[in-house]
Amino acid sequence: MAEEVPVVVCEVLCFLRKNYDKHSSSHLKGVIVGFYNEDELMRAKDILLKATLKAAESMDINLDLPRMPNRRQGDKKCPQTTDDIIKLMSVVDERNLYDALPRFVAEDLSRIPFIDADSTSLIAILRKMEAFEQRMTCVEQSINNKLDSRISHNLSRDAAQPPDTYCEPTDTTADDGEQWVTVARRGIDKSGNGTSKPGLSSHSSTRQPSQGVHRANHSTVNNRKILGTRQGSDTSVKSGVTIIQKSVMHVDNLHPDCTPALLKDYLLAADVNVLTCHSSKSWLREGERDQVTAFRLCVPASQRHKIFDPQLWSEGVVIRDWKFKKSNHGAGVSA
Repeated sequence: MAEEVPVVVCEVLCFLRKNYDKHSSSHLKGVIVGFYNEDELMRAKDILLKATLKAAESMDINLDLPRMPNRRQGDKKCPQTTDDIIKLMSVVDERNLYDALPRFVAEDLSRIPFIDADSTSLIAILRKMEAFEQRMTCVEQSINNKLDSRISHNLSRDAAQPPDTYCEPTDTTADDGEQWVTVARRGIDKSGNGTSKPGLSSHSSTRQPSQGVHRANHSTVNNRKILGTRQGSDTSVKSGVTIIQKSVMHVDNLHPDCTPALLKDYLLAADVNVLTCHSSKSWLREGERDQVTAFRLCVPASQRHKIFDPQLWSEGVVIRDWKFKKSNHGAGVSA
């Protein structure tokens, strides 16, 4: 006779087990955190941890479980506890321990949230559109920075060259009584001495208005941008799109198992809106780089202080401003 599978009543794990393969972890996390209370999540975490260890022992599997700390009281306890539950479920899925787990059932069906398949598809589409818009913004910003740098370089070069046209007032008076000026043009040879160009007289009289003819002297243009802050609807000139000021950081000395998706979920649980997160090279010493992972992280500038909060990160994690190759980007902040 086949061994009877144990049954455990837990609405959180019943919901998660039935939907883990159908929806993304971030979507499930949002539903779980918004639906279940703190006591239900803590009980579900304890049940799943014990069941996972027992299942691994019965199948003679040596598990390397992620760190499961006792979460402190506060606004972040529910999101962090949900992160732990989803991490345990990912271990179960990777090591194929489903058959050794108990059957999680629900005693109260009203404690099972409903997920509409159509809304799930819409959320996925909206996320892809948001990611596409962020990538387009980064491309536009990169192109604008290159154009600004090239224009500034050309203007600085032109300002360093000596003018080849000057104005000299004369006593010549026109019939209508207006004063005119004499314009002289001279060429510059390779040695730097002024010489007359062929076909041009050194002092040729030309009638011009009294303001004179001056060559446009280019000055260095200040490339600093400003963003308007005026709010309200009492103006006829309004912005077309919302511009988000961004802050770029380098997150270093993370565990090799850390991935961009895992880091984004971790920061989402800390109420940090991650715009982009990409793998990067570690800035540690040469002998330590192969033992860690690092990421290039972009968040809204208004949330920069959250990233630099030491209490957000485990001991040893290093957070720095991103080092841009061009100085006109500023210290890790862009718009």
